[in-house]
Amino acid sequence: MKMALSIIYACFFTAMACGLFVAYKHADGLVESNYYDNSTHYFQTKALEEKLGIALSQPDSLKMGQNVIRIKATSHSKPLETGDLSLFIGNPSPPPVLTPP
Repeated sequence: MKMALSIIYACFFTAMACGLFVAYKHADGLVESNYYDNSTHYFQTKALEEKLGIALSQPDSLKMGQNVIRIKATSHSKPLETGDLSLFIGNPSPPPVLTPP
């Protein structure tokens, strides 16, 4: 019984150590170090949109390949007649760099 517990403990310790190592080596940078300072523009824009009653509808899902995207911009449930609308479509992260073997 003591031997089985020792083996289970060793397997658990090894799995935890491997998990921590992989997490450390493959940190993808999703956590912003200065989140609150960098996000003020986003929250100010969202507050202005709510104040003006602006709503954007988006497609339910996108699939790889060709997609038809229709965006309807409204203010107080009526279509916007004047204004500027900018739309970014793309991969927010750069593609991986492939190096030849």
